[in-house]
Amino acid sequence: MRLAFRWSAVLTMLILLTGCWDSRELNDQAFALGGGVDYIPEKGYKVTNQFALISGGGAEGGDKQQDYTEEGEPKSTIYEASSFVQNKVSRIINRGHRRTLVMGEELAKIGVKDVIDIYSRYPETPLRSDIFVVKGGLASDFLKSKTPYGNQAVREYYKLHQSHREVADITFLNLLRSVNSDSMGGAVLPAVEKVADAEGKKEKTVMPYQYIGNAVFDNQMKLRGYLDNKEVGYLMWFLMRERSVSVTDLTSDIGGEGAISTEIRNLKSKYRPSFENDHVEMHFILTGDAHLNENNSGLDLYNAEVIRRMEREIADEIVKDEQRLIRKIQKEFRADVLNVGDYLFRNHPGEWRKLQPRWEEIFPEMKIDVEAHVTIKSFGVTGASPQLKEEEVKQKGIGSENAS
Repeated sequence: MRLAFRWSAVLTMLILLTGCWDSRELNDQAFALGGGVDYIPEKGYKVTNQFALISGGGAEGGDKQQDYTEEGEPKSTIYEASSFVQNKVSRIINRGHRRTLVMGEELAKIGVKDVIDIYSRYPETPLRSDIFVVKGGLASDFLKSKTPYGNQAVREYYKLHQSHREVADITFLNLLRSVNSDSMGGAVLPAVEKVADAEGKKEKTVMPYQYIGNAVFDNQMKLRGYLDNKEVGYLMWFLMRERSVSVTDLTSDIGGEGAISTEIRNLKSKYRPSFENDHVEMHFILTGDAHLNENNSGLDLYNAEVIRRMEREIADEIVKDEQRLIRKIQKEFRADVLNVGDYLFRNHPGEWRKLQPRWEEIFPEMKIDVEAHVTIKSFGVTGASPQLKEEEVKQKGIGSENAS
């Protein structure tokens, strides 16, 4: 009898627990898919939101990708600007579904610490979200743009970021880690730029913005410049974030007459510091797996010696590109986005305490060098280029009997 009573009590509690805990009806909420913040010189901050129109909730024809964008007016603080947008929206703004936060370039130049502060304080703000910069433009213009795949710009550009083999939904988390780090490093954020020839073309026939790489911020979270897509790939190799790197190498030094194009995956890096008094140098060891996507050199890839020489050539090309990137980061940006300080802070705290007070002066001048090792894992189903005949490969002096 007692057992039956207990089970009846449990069932009663389960029944009472069902249902919606939120007192807000869905029809009373405006679901923000993306938000944008701009800084208008001498006026203040401007906030723009892009909202979804749920099927049956006002979108003509019930198109689930329909949306509308509400643009605010410049205010002295981001909170005021955000509250002003709420005054123009008939439903309570729900930011729990927001996937992307966009920032205009003028805002990035003066610094994004205020943006990080307010958006990390909202309890409903999802920390797993994308955040990027509009180079030379405004976040409000970006959010009002239309794409060939639907009206929800933030949805399509989130996918565009993912298409570059990056984990888009942790961008905001990475930024928060950079801001709260004691290693005095900078940060990088994805960036888009308006397509020049999109002006004047029929609406929805082109993507009005393109992904151009990353914006680089110093340790005060102020914009210092941009890295292109290739440079971003090399930077992610240092940081061991999910990405692949494309490398094209001329093969004249190893007997070829054209070039090979490879995609480097499974990127790994090791830090090797050396200390002397208050002086530090850093040596990076990079490793990865190369997958050949194109070979117009005439080289016979069935030959093991040719493969080994190719691996060395690809590694040498990578080292040259990486050293150019390091010089740009040190001399032009002067921001430790390589996370050297973070590595020292975590692995050599005693040495870091000596270096930390002068790190902004030390990092741009310290010696950083690189070595690379790649292993060719695949090159397709043919050896030499398929358009070449067997005798043509031999005539080049790179056939199987000549390579040794």
